[in-house]
Amino acid sequence: MQDNALAWVCPVVPQFPEVQEHIGFSFVVSDVIDDQREWPVSPEQRQALQENYDRTFAATDVALANCQPVADWLRREGLATRMVPNGADSFPGVREWEVPDALARLPRPIIGYCGNLGDRIDWDLIAAVADAQPDWSIVLIGAAPKMAEAGPVFARKNVTALGVVPYEQAVRHIAAFDAAMIPHRDSGLTQRMNPLKLYVYRALGVPVVTTPIANIDDFSNDVLIGRDPVDFIAKLDTARLRRAAHGRDLPDPTAFESLLWPQRMRDIMAHVGAVFASSRTETKVTPAM
Repeated sequence: MQDNALAWVCPVVPQFPEVQEHIGFSFVVSDVIDDQREWPVSPEQRQALQENYDRTFAATDVALANCQPVADWLRREGLATRMVPNGADSFPGVREWEVPDALARLPRPIIGYCGNLGDRIDWDLIAAVADAQPDWSIVLIGAAPKMAEAGPVFARKNVTALGVVPYEQAVRHIAAFDAAMIPHRDSGLTQRMNPLKLYVYRALGVPVVTTPIANIDDFSNDVLIGRDPVDFIAKLDTARLRRAAHGRDLPDPTAFESLLWPQRMRDIMAHVGAVFASSRTETKVTPAM
């Protein structure tokens, strides 16, 4: 396995340094999706994350990042880095999809969010939307968080929490939204992430309103940005009215093609293949800290 086996790692993998010590993959790709040091963790956990990053990066031949701040960090670590943003799926036939039962019974408009409901969420903002527009149905898809701020939001009469929904079903729920929202806080975490949900929302032809977060360059001219709660609610109203007037707003196929996953993967694999072809197949061992 040392001559031509490629290890594709998504740090943090807690025991990858030990795996590498035993196997000695000759070529390692580190696919760094987030900077997990920015997650809400204890100082001890953050130190463990740092040590894992250091040891994994010591064995890395190619690093991948999906946003510029993470790419800049990896380059400062001395890694050969390729920045490739997230990609989108294609959903043929989305115009003919039926509304899932869980949403069919809800009053319109439906304003939805699908994704991680953890520390990136501005719960006060969602509460403000629900309170300002009691006739709107606010739908949240994702694992119920443990944080105290979420409970009062979930308790509102016009908020429906569907919990975890498998991807194949989740996209059908999203497609039934009148508008989708990204109510993320501006934090170290959100500054170092590329929101995949934005690609899903737009691929399904759903209008999007987001807070002014980083790393949405692919859609900077295709989303509405709410800069405070009043503005966010007004932009949601604009988005849902556009949907009502014009129907599903699918992206231009020609412009959107470059954002689809097949093209993203061609970019990634061309870069990985070029570095792999020019690399020496010497075994690397991650140093103990």
